[in-house]
Amino acid sequence: MAIISVDFDELRKIAKMPGASAKQVAETLSMMGLPVDRHDAEEFMVEVSPNRPDCYSVEGLGRALEAFSGKTKGLRKYSAAAPKVEMRIDESAKSGPRPFAAAAVVRNVKMNDATIKSMIQIQEKLHDTLGRRRKKVAIGIHDLSKVRPPFVYKAVKPDAVKFVPLDTKVEMSLEEILLEHPKGIGYAKALAGAKTYPLIVDANGDVLSFPPIINGELTRVTEKTTELFIDMTGTSPQALNDALNIVCCMFADRGAQIEQVKLSGAERLVTPDLEPKKAQTSAGAVAGLLGKKLGAQRAAACLEKMGFGAKANGDKIEVLVPAYRNDILHEWDLIEDVGIAFGFENFEGTKPRFATIGSRHPREAMADEIREKMIGLGFQDCITFMLSNEKKEFARMGAVEEPRVRIANPLTEETTMLRVSLLPSLLGVLENNTTQAYPQKLFEAGEVVLPDSKAETNASTVKKLCMVASHKDANLAEAKSALDALFRELGKTLLVEETDAPFLAPGRAAKVSAKGEKGRRLSGVLGELHPAVLEKFKIEMPVAAFEIFLE
Repeated sequence: MAIISVDFDELRKIAKMPGASAKQVAETLSMMGLPVDRHDAEEFMVEVSPNRPDCYSVEGLGRALEAFSGKTKGLRKYSAAAPKVEMRIDESAKSGPRPFAAAAVVRNVKMNDATIKSMIQIQEKLHDTLGRRRKKVAIGIHDLSKVRPPFVYKAVKPDAVKFVPLDTKVEMSLEEILLEHPKGIGYAKALAGAKTYPLIVDANGDVLSFPPIINGELTRVTEKTTELFIDMTGTSPQALNDALNIVCCMFADRGAQIEQVKLSGAERLVTPDLEPKKAQTSAGAVAGLLGKKLGAQRAAACLEKMGFGAKANGDKIEVLVPAYRNDILHEWDLIEDVGIAFGFENFEGTKPRFATIGSRHPREAMADEIREKMIGLGFQDCITFMLSNEKKEFARMGAVEEPRVRIANPLTEETTMLRVSLLPSLLGVLENNTTQAYPQKLFEAGEVVLPDSKAETNASTVKKLCMVASHKDANLAEAKSALDALFRELGKTLLVEETDAPFLAPGRAAKVSAKGEKGRRLSGVLGELHPAVLEKFKIEMPVAAFEIFLE
């Protein structure tokens, strides 16, 4: 969730609800799926889910509130004038770390303190969410009157160009900005490993932007600004255009005129495209998914309440999706908005048409039983995160990287994959508690995710059990004794065989299984952690551990 701050009076003005109370506005926003975190007579703090980046500004929030409250229903039309400004995408940029770009011109904009505050907020919220902390999308907004088109987007060597970055008065090279400027230090990772850096300059060679790091002081936007140049650079053309549409619609709602920019050397010749997209659903599909027969006319009216253009044609509903709604990817997304507009509080509960008997899944029942027994053996139950990273799972464990489920667009370096083992997570707990009293005896009965070509999703979620015991006398015998006691409680016989594991000390590791069990169920390893692993986790006490599959 992104939490945005909006001025209460400004929100009511844009939503055409001047007399609404704070309570009324808060309740309406909550019904729209935009809960209010807190508010007072002047400020509203609103939680906006990642699927509604169009509501990251007071303009977008007011637009949605205006339609939902019935002040102005249906599709709001946006248009962009033919391009008068050109930006050339140089070949050097195409082969650089950020090969794609989009741009727009905004004319006759009336900048004031509220507009500038909203502009900065949506820019930063889009950077952090849709832009993946500027790696995927970076946004630059400039005073157009301070520079001369045409513009050039290119890539240069780190020490080739100097300019005055925003909020400074001293010229700096691109390399110096990454090392010394707060924004450069904060976002340098977005250009890690790059031999050339992206740059946007005007016809005079003046620098507008060093994406994704910082703009130039030359093009700072002030209350005197009346014309804007907006640039977007990144790694995803679709994400760039989605972000550009959201920002352009925000300024259009302020009464500004949007103008396209010609992109020479790019696949898409002009941006932005503010034309609505066509979509379709049906009354039958709405009834099937929501369990409520609304009829095509009523479902279309609900969609208009959410800002869509909608027209019933028999059972079918023809929909026009506004340019700022980048979250509509499937028919079900439209139906979800039908449900929001109808009001989920208006759905009536129904009894199942057949008898059902609820019970715990056998896997969870077994895990719960094992938790009780491990607690009885003197171990403390832990719950750690499913998300992990290669350094923690493999490098610090002294293990070779193995197949795993990776995160396509990780937000941080700490969450790049789904864990394949519980042991690194429990060692992380020990690492964070080295100042606490010993012995420390922990366990977790949790899930890992393993690649599985036979599964529909090419991955399987598997339940495992892991135990760690850390104190000055922790050893192989303690781990074996704990597992043997657990197996006796389960009515199983423990089978032990010597083995090697990169994270366990040589000669102090064993492969274990349960007699009579097939497959990998109740099988795994136990032993003493290798001193090199303990050193990497900064654990000074010996650690004994076991990890087994529960299924």
